[in-house]
Amino acid sequence: MSKLVLLVDSPKTCTVCPLSLETEVYSVNLCWAMEERRINMDSGNVPDWCPLRELPKKKKLSCDNWEYNIQVKAWNACIDAIGGDAK
Repeated sequence: MSKLVLLVDSPKTCTVCPLSLETEVYSVNLCWAMEERRINMDSGNVPDWCPLRELPKKKKLSCDNWEYNIQVKAWNACIDAIGGDAK
């Protein structure tokens, strides 16, 4: 099966997350990404079970190891491409 990536700005809370849904019928908030799991909107924090993850950080080049630098450049190029910063 093919894979997809959804790139969104990191929400500070579930109330501003594009994957949350407020249902008027049951007066609960649900997370679409977690099979409509209930969200505690009073906590003000993103729950531990949230599937959204930050992009990995770019790695720094090494002064001593050029083979490592080749891998680091490839890693950083992938992070740039995912984040929309690719040249």
